[in-house]
Amino acid sequence: RHMARARQALESQTDRLAASLVQLDEFAVAGLDRQAFSSLSEELALRLLRRCLMTIGGGPFAPRFERLERLCHLMMDKGFQGRRTLAGCQIVATGPCFRIFREYRHLPAVAVKPGQVLLWDNRFRVEIKLPKGGVRKNLMVEPMGPAGWKAYGTLQQNNETAELRTRLAGLPAAARYALPVIRHKQALIALPWPEKAAKRPDFMFPAAFSPRNPLIHESFPVVSPAKDIIY
Repeated sequence: RHMARARQALESQTDRLAASLVQLDEFAVAGLDRQAFSSLSEELALRLLRRCLMTIGGGPFAPRFERLERLCHLMMDKGFQGRRTLAGCQIVATGPCFRIFREYRHLPAVAVKPGQVLLWDNRFRVEIKLPKGGVRKNLMVEPMGPAGWKAYGTLQQNNETAELRTRLAGLPAAARYALPVIRHKQALIALPWPEKAAKRPDFMFPAAFSPRNPLIHESFPVVSPAKDIIY
């Protein structure tokens, strides 16, 4: 019983640290405060890093402890530069923050039907909403990839889609390429639309970052840089 209480206390501490040190955006990119992370105890740093990797990577299992510990030690070194990969994520040292985002590999291609709602890749909740009278069969939800990003620029733009494209352009390429799209017989027909309030264009479908592995296990709100509560 004493050990269970101690574990629960550590979990609660990790929740509070996740709420204060990590910023998540709607594109599944996390920013982790470097200075604050390096000042944590090793136990709490390991727990927080594991949470980040499982939330962003979407994997069903935690990374192997030896690899997690090695990465944690590197990240706690204030002189750490460059990038590392673990649990399907890239971890990049950028100024005062680490950016953690999904690698563009080993992402699923899932057959879908209009009207279906699913949790694609354990990260994004997507709704298959397409224009009436459009394609109904042979639909797949797949990662955007370089070709999908290139196709984005060929679509008719309005103020909302142009702003979204600018925001996507500011993401690491791998994070962009790992976003979901809808294809029909290999041809891209719909792109993700993460916005809640703005009107959604016909060639985009709702895609909300709603990870199976939540960053926070208790009811602490996490606020994105745009001040939208996403948990």
